[in-house]
Amino acid sequence: MEQQGLGPKDLEPMIGRLNRVYEVLNRTRPLTLKMIWRLHVGLGIPAESLIKQSRWARAACPYVRAAVPRRASLRSGTRDHLRVGPRTQGP
Repeated sequence: MEQQGLGPKDLEPMIGRLNRVYEVLNRTRPLTLKMIWRLHVGLGIPAESLIKQSRWARAACPYVRAAVPRRASLRSGTRDHLRVGPRTQGP
């Protein structure tokens, strides 16, 4: 952005609304494939550099889930994780 003298407002056509631009720049929202394509075509940024994420970026982004199995109460045999309402006494 600095090299081409662009500001966040200039990225709106490629990323979306201004709040979404700031989320992407602050690394709280990942780039979608559509955004990557528009940035590649519009600014000439290599798509490979937009696709590849650092380990830090993956950990910092709340929208990207790690492929780690859940260990909550799923193995204990209870179904507490499925309950929505108040607990009731069983028969």
